[in-house]
Amino acid sequence: MNYTLRNFIENISSKKDKEKFLQAEQLTLTRKLAKTSRVKPSINYYSHKLKALQYAESILESDAYLRLEFEPTVKRYLTQPCTFSLKINNRKTRYTPDALVEDTNGDYFFLEVKPAYKIQEDESQKKKFQQIKEYFEKELNVPFKILTEKDIRVGKLIQNLQQLYCFLRVPLDFNTSEKIVKALPEESTVKTLEDVCSRFNQTPHYAWALIAHGYFNFDYENMLTKSTLISINYSRIGA
Repeated sequence: MNYTLRNFIENISSKKDKEKFLQAEQLTLTRKLAKTSRVKPSINYYSHKLKALQYAESILESDAYLRLEFEPTVKRYLTQPCTFSLKINNRKTRYTPDALVEDTNGDYFFLEVKPAYKIQEDESQKKKFQQIKEYFEKELNVPFKILTEKDIRVGKLIQNLQQLYCFLRVPLDFNTSEKIVKALPEESTVKTLEDVCSRFNQTPHYAWALIAHGYFNFDYENMLTKSTLISINYSRIGA
């Protein structure tokens, strides 16, 4: 576990209130998820942002983490970060958030990923997570966010990120990338970007890697193809 995340978890655990049954267990991965399970199979994946293996308990969770991989405001995150013992409906309950996220400002929040119907239609689940959110934000002073498929699966966003994910492995040379970007008009197409890359002795993979690494903006809600319009992300090249 990254030491910054570890220190944060240790700080959270030091704030435990026994009367309210709040206690964090300091673990790298709180639940050793079975690789195969008929009830809740785990999904193991390599995080380029963390350069480490991470875990998801559902496809919806893995989609949420995929978004974190590309979110520029997210510095790092840890799945299954720690377990809390807390009191819900006057009963002591163990609860493990899906992820702990650190943003680029150094702030943290805990994340829970749930299908919308469980939060909006299931009254018992709705009440449960209202109490959990209150514990985290009032007792621990840490934001607690809940994401559903309505937040995560917007248009063709996930399909586009899945397509781009493998290109995060392509190493980029900053000077070459800057020359390629400067050789393009402010708005062009993916095919034009590929053509410009070839002029600098780079393969089409390099073009897609530039998009994956955030050098260009495009409409994530529509499927990314060679004919998609892209625009230069000047903040990425420091212009």
